[in-house]
Amino acid sequence: MKNMSLLFLICLSSLCFKTEAQGFVSANPDSVAVACPSCPGADWSLGNPPAAISNYPFSVASVISGGNTFSKEIQFYDYDLAIPLNSTVSGVEIDVIRMAGGGTMLRDSIVKLMVQGQAMGTNAALQGNWSFTTDTVTYGSPFDTWGINLSPANINGNQMGISFVLASTNATVAYYKVLMRVYYTFSMGGSDVQKKEAVFIYPNPAQKNVHLELPAEFKSGNYEILDASGRFVELISLESGKNSIDIHHLSKGTYHLMLGDWGRKTLVKNE
Repeated sequence: MKNMSLLFLICLSSLCFKTEAQGFVSANPDSVAVACPSCPGADWSLGNPPAAISNYPFSVASVISGGNTFSKEIQFYDYDLAIPLNSTVSGVEIDVIRMAGGGTMLRDSIVKLMVQGQAMGTNAALQGNWSFTTDTVTYGSPFDTWGINLSPANINGNQMGISFVLASTNATVAYYKVLMRVYYTFSMGGSDVQKKEAVFIYPNPAQKNVHLELPAEFKSGNYEILDASGRFVELISLESGKNSIDIHHLSKGTYHLMLGDWGRKTLVKNE
């Protein structure tokens, strides 16, 4: 039997078995807004990012001005995520590409998840000032629910998001990516395990290309490759049938190809 990243629970009395599988979904937001335009705090002027880096999947540039110490709350939402209704949320990560410009200081003050349109849970604000060059940071982890009992209904709702309040001194703020990744576990029956066994990857290990064969029921779309520590590496486009994945540019090591409801496959890049 192939190695599988699944926990098997054997049901000998009924000659069946169930498994607990792990999965995740991720997306960039479709909407951004100031939570309360009339509330105290420095205003935001939403606009487009500098053209040189406008190819990021979601972008917004803003200016915090005036004599205020803190910004108004800005919210990123409409992630259009979907996880199984019988799943359990194990953690939420937010990957942000950002930059500060002008002024003398810009830092996080409050960073919270939005559930049903309201900021709540643990404040995940990072310590220290923002960089004046493009910077990538991560909030949360695959095992951090931000102090909230998150349900599938929360994740699948269009008001699930992330909110920020910043402390600044007349700084320019640029968010170039605000990607949300939700990790979850769910139970499967034996027929689902057989479906996952129908996914083949070869040669593995490989140096330049690997081939992936996916069943007819597989949903075409973009899927993530993660490194051995679970960090995002890149998105690849997959469809049912035979796929070829170019890995020549990856560093030597172990990677995980995340296939949504079809589980994940481990691939190894040689020199």
